[in-house]
Amino acid sequence: MFLSKYSSNIIESRSGLAPLTGKMLLPSQFLGPDEKRSQKIMAEAADYYGDRLQSVSVPVDDTTMEAFVLWPEGWDRGDLSRCIVYSNPNGVTVPQVFEEGVLGWTPAEVMEAKRVPMIFYDYRGSGVNKKVKANRSFIGRCSSTYASVVLDGEAALKCAKEQLGFENVTMWGSSLGGGVASVAVERYLKKRNWQPLAHISIVNHDSFTTTARVALPYFKKLADFLGSLVGIQIDAQKSMKNLVNRGLKVTVLCHLGDPVIPRGARMAELFSNSCPENVKVFCSSEYGHAHLSFDMLLAIKEMR
Repeated sequence: MFLSKYSSNIIESRSGLAPLTGKMLLPSQFLGPDEKRSQKIMAEAADYYGDRLQSVSVPVDDTTMEAFVLWPEGWDRGDLSRCIVYSNPNGVTVPQVFEEGVLGWTPAEVMEAKRVPMIFYDYRGSGVNKKVKANRSFIGRCSSTYASVVLDGEAALKCAKEQLGFENVTMWGSSLGGGVASVAVERYLKKRNWQPLAHISIVNHDSFTTTARVALPYFKKLADFLGSLVGIQIDAQKSMKNLVNRGLKVTVLCHLGDPVIPRGARMAELFSNSCPENVKVFCSSEYGHAHLSFDMLLAIKEMR
């Protein structure tokens, strides 16, 4: 059993390559506010929002990561009918979202448009989860990999459904977060024999089909092979196809003038030929990435 687990870890880490490529996949591990500044920002947010901002310890793998629930003003805390779990882009952390202690950028626009509780979390190895607490009370640094960020997304979804008890959960993923959300939702549902399917949905926002195709959009097979080889591959397309075929409610938002995710690697292109009834695709003609342009805001306000 020990040898089997050891071999599995070696394969998962790609003999040490995955932690290295993970730094390219998730630059927020070394960009943005440091640990001390991150904690200060979240303390400022707690002062600003009071009991509307709730800190939650989320078990994941053999560690515990910190997440935050922000309740809309005037929300009945007994109302657990719905919420949004927000999965970050690869260069953004929760403290950056709560710059100077106040919610901003895309998540602020989402909350304004949807008016539901939102759950925020940092991938282990970044932001407030730069240091994570192991279940044996050992505190140490965690290196993020293509595998660990998906585990974090799955843990955040499980927290929303089973730990906090929300009935309906929308996994909103911007950029990298869209890939994380797609794979995490599929894994979560598979483990539960697809029973919570009707109560989970996805918003895939300016995201990719696979991580490797972002670098090689016109050489898809080669990109996917190399991505798997070096340990940077998140195959969101495979998970999305399975989820859509199962009937999951999916919304795809895409900037046609996206400077980060090139043509040939965009999730919206998966539905360019046909769009099932359970999928809504909105493409904005505006330039941008991982933010909500005015036309996108109008579109999501109309979505139920």
